[in-house]
Parts: sequence; C-alpha cells; structure tokens
Amino acid sequence: MEADSTETSARAQDTTSCAPVSYQFHLFGAFNAVCSKGKNGVQTCQAISSYLQDRAAHEQFYSKQLAKIQQNVKTEDWAKHVANTWNTFHHTIAAISLEYAEFSNMHTSSIVSGMKACTSQQESQIQRLITEGSKLRTQYVECMNKMSKAKERYDKKCAEAIDTIQSIRRPPAADGTSDKVDIFSKVWDNTAKGLGLGSLERQKQRMASCLEDVVASEDAYVRAVDAMNIQYTSYERQVQDNLIAFEVTEEQRLEYIKDLLVRSEKSRNAMVGRVERLISGMREALKSIDVLGTMPMTLSRSHCLVLDDIDDGFTKLLGLKHKEGDDVELQVDISPASITALVLKMQTMTDQGVVFTHMMLNTLVECISAEETLVGALERIHTSYSPLSNEAATLFSSAAPVVFAEGTTLDRGWGAVLMHMQRVAYLHKEFGSLLAEPVSLSLDTMKTEYIETKLKMDDELHHLMASVATDMASHTKLEQKLDAKSKELAVTKASLASNIEKDAMLQRFMESPVDRERKLVVKSDQLQDEVADLKGQVDASGAAMTAKLEPRRQVQHIFL
Repeated sequence: MEADSTETSARAQDTTSCAPVSYQFHLFGAFNAVCSKGKNGVQTCQAISSYLQDRAAHEQFYSKQLAKIQQNVKTEDWAKHVANTWNTFHHTIAAISLEYAEFSNMHTSSIVSGMKACTSQQESQIQRLITEGSKLRTQYVECMNKMSKAKERYDKKCAEAIDTIQSIRRPPAADGTSDKVDIFSKVWDNTAKGLGLGSLERQKQRMASCLEDVVASEDAYVRAVDAMNIQYTSYERQVQDNLIAFEVTEEQRLEYIKDLLVRSEKSRNAMVGRVERLISGMREALKSIDVLGTMPMTLSRSHCLVLDDIDDGFTKLLGLKHKEGDDVELQVDISPASITALVLKMQTMTDQGVVFTHMMLNTLVECISAEETLVGALERIHTSYSPLSNEAATLFSSAAPVVFAEGTTLDRGWGAVLMHMQRVAYLHKEFGSLLAEPVSLSLDTMKTEYIETKLKMDDELHHLMASVATDMASHTKLEQKLDAKSKELAVTKASLASNIEKDAMLQRFMESPVDRERKLVVKSDQLQDEVADLKGQVDASGAAMTAKLEPRRQVQHIFL
C-alpha cells in the first residue's frame, strides 16, 4: 500500500507538472500583461477620438472666425483696381472659410463619430474579454488550489503514518529509563489494559487508523488530479479562444485606426490643396497691385495700366475731363459752384480712403487673431497627445488619454500625424507673424501717414480754393470791365461814321465836324488801349489760376 501511495503521488505530481506546459497556459500566466495591452488599446482609441474631435472643433472655430472676417470686409474703395483686388481677397476668405467649415463638419459627422463608435465597441469588447479571462483564471486557480490542498493533506497523512510506524518499531530504552516513557503511552496502556486490550492490539489500531487516513487523502488527491485532467482540455480551449479573441480585437482596432487616420489625413491634405489653390489665385490677383510702390522707371506697360486705372478713376469721380492729344492735362471748371463741388468730392474720396485703410487694418488684426488662436489650439493638442517621454509611465498616468505602449508601426504613424499637425501650426504661426510684423506695421504706418497727408492736403486745398475763389472774383470783375470797355469801344467806332445831318446839326452849334471826329478817334484809341490792357490782365489772371490748380493736381497724384 505504501508503494501504491508513492506511485500515485508521483503520477499526480507528473500530471501537475505537465499541465502548465501548454503554450496557451504560458500566455495565461501573462494575463495581466494581455489585459494591460487591451486597456492600452482602448486608451489609444480614446486618445485618437479625442484628438480628432478637438482638432475638428478648433478648425470649425477657425472657419467661424474667417466667416466673421469675411462679413466685415465689404467696404469699397473708389479706385477700381484696388476695389477689385479687395473683392478677390473677400471672396478668397469666404472660400477658405467654407472649405474649413465643410471639412470640419464632414470630419465630425463621419470620422470622429466612427472613431467614437470604434472606441465604445473596443471598450465593451475588451471589458468582456477581460471578464471572461478573469473568470477562467479564477476557476483554474481554484482547481489548482484544491489539488494543491489535497496533495498537502496527502503528504501530511503520509508523514504522520511514517512517524507512527517509526514510533512502533522503535526498540525499548536500554539504559533503564523505561519509566521515562511518554506519559501518553503509559496512560494509553493503562486504559487499554482496563478495556482488555493488549499492547499489540493497540498498535494495530493506530497503524490501521493512519493507513485509512493515508488512503482517504490519497483518494481525495487522485480525485482532484482526475478532475483537473478532465477540466484541462476545456480550460485550454477556452483560454485559447479568449486569447484569439484578444488578438482579433487588437487586429481590428489597429486596422480601423490605420484606415481612419489615412482617410483623415488624405481628406485634410485635399482640403489644404484646395486652400492653397485659392491662395495662389489671390496671389496672382495681388501681383498687379503689388508694384504700385515701384519706381516709375521700372514699371512695365501692364503696371502703367494699373496707375492709369487709378488716375482714370480719380478724374472720373471728380468730374474732370482730359484734353485731346498725347499731353494729357486735367481741365477744371473754375466756376465757384464747380469748385465747391470739387472740394466736396475730394473730401468724400479721402474720407472713403481713410475708412478703407482702417477697415483693412482691422481685418488684418482679426486675421492675426484667428491665426494665433488656431496656432495656440494646435500646440495645446500636440502637447496633450504627444507620446509620454517617461518610459516608466504607467497606464492612465497622463491627465488626458495618450497613445502609449503600442507597436512600432502605430507609434510611427501617430508620430507622423502629430508632426504634420505641428508643421501646420508652424505655417500658420509664420503667416500670422508675417501679417503682424511687416504688413500690419506698414499698414498702420500708412494709415497714420494717410491721415496726416489728408489733413494737410485738406488744409492746402481750402487755402488754394479760397485763393482761387478770390482770383476768380477778380478775374470776373476784369472780364466784366473788359466787356463794358469793349462795348464802349464798339459804340465809339460806330460813331465815327458821320453823316450829313449830324454835320449840319454840329455846324449850327458852332462845332466843326473835324473836331468831333478828332475827339472820337482819341477816345477810340484810348478805349482800345484800355481793352488791350484788360485783355492782358484777364489772360494773366487765367494763367495764374491755372498755375495754382496745377500744383494741386501734382499733389493729388502724389497722394494717390
């Protein structure tokens, strides 16, 4: 029986030692790592979903800012070419705003919602697999514990039986110390004698009881091993199915994330390409006006046409005409009513120019604000969703979900997405800096100079027109005087044609016709001299007024 017990124990030990050899059970021992990997996958889905949602929200806000800017840029300039260029900018901003709005709406409705659904599915699937695996692991551990306890009880009973047998076989003491035998044995011997049992019977009963305990513990151990052997196949199959489900879930997750990120970046690149084409069109439209500050000697024919367009618009709005011929000069009606209307038109045009310049500056300030807002949002997103630099960081150690402990391919792909976003933020930052530094500062300086020039020119215009009005009054008086003298001269010349009746009448009054003719000739000569002098004064007055209008025309051209 002792040999059978030893053989059964060895068989049970061999069975126990062979059970965990299976590949699946080796992985089952790493169940915590598998669960951690699944949770990392869920966290990755949450991080990508949150990233896509945040970026779409900021791009939507950026499109709203552009739409607001587009609604505020409807002021027109009197110069046709400048107005057309500003309309091109207006339509470009509107188109870019529409592109960002459509992209963010599409992104939110399709890609972000799809990623949210994938995240929810992954979370429920991983939680279910973890629950199933934990249940299997608990059952397996319970069976192993039962078998271990049965083996421990069996080993204990065997050890007790061995001790009992050794105590029975132990020879009596040879040094006369039999009186020092175990008190319990003496009591038992006395009791056994009182019951009519001998020492031999008592030993047999003790051995029988020990062997029964050994056999019972062996049977329990064998039953535990048999139960484990029976359930082993079931555990192996269930563990294998659980691990395969983990693997399939991970494959589906990675495939979906890859497809989603590729779709997202392709759609974003397509949108950026359309925006770049819009900006290229606006750049082409701005080339013609970009050379207005170039020196006249370097201007081409097309550039001169731009200046001619502005000059033509200026003269038409002021109601000025051109002479026929190559040497084009402005002709101004110098009547008081025309001068008043001209001054009002000039003031209206300069006021409109000031309003247009203010509006351009405010628009650029809003553009800079929109770019800074988008750049700040993209930088915060990059900081929040960048991979953890600390390799010792554990799951959910970041305040926001991050992509952590993924494979090399996904890490590279996610890093490429974040790097592309960082480049986009850098481009927007550079664009905002260009607007803030040279453009905005130059426009602000131009606005200040424009206002100063306008005030100075308005003052000069008032003084000039007041002087012209005074000269016009003097010129009108001279013309009136010239007209009166001319009429008097005509009357005098008509009087020189004497007739007989007048001569007879003069003779009655003792006046000779020769004296009368001589007086008329003297008066006619005097009137001719006065008329010639008045004509010279009128011509000089007209030339002086023309000379005073010419500097104003030159100043106005410089102002334009």
